[in-house]
Amino acid sequence: MPRDRAVPVIARRQARMLAAAAALALCLTGCSSGEESFSGAWGSTDSGQPNLTIDDDSSFSGTDGCNRLNGQGTISGETFTFGHFVSTMKACEGVDTWLSKAATAKVVDGDLVVYGENDEKIGTLAGD
Repeated sequence: MPRDRAVPVIARRQARMLAAAAALALCLTGCSSGEESFSGAWGSTDSGQPNLTIDDDSSFSGTDGCNRLNGQGTISGETFTFGHFVSTMKACEGVDTWLSKAATAKVVDGDLVVYGENDEKIGTLAGD
């Protein structure tokens, strides 16, 4: 192939490769699974209601509606895994303390859906 024809062929290949790379980058960012951040406040601050704040370092604090909860979690993909809970041990009549039984959580439609040890849904905390 003459030298003057090789340059346009190489330029077209480079342009196609750049376009493919740009499309891939767009797909990886814009076509993602909709993963949302776990960081923030979840639930209600009303008396007797569960709430949780998850910080950027995956530490968490809040209440199950009765007892204060604190701990350190981990994030793997779209799942937040709760570490060991440090908790007060008050007895509160008429309060469902389901949040203290949390094992994992996922953000679904802007809310934090919480799952227990057997991957069963045990509750939902509304997002901001």
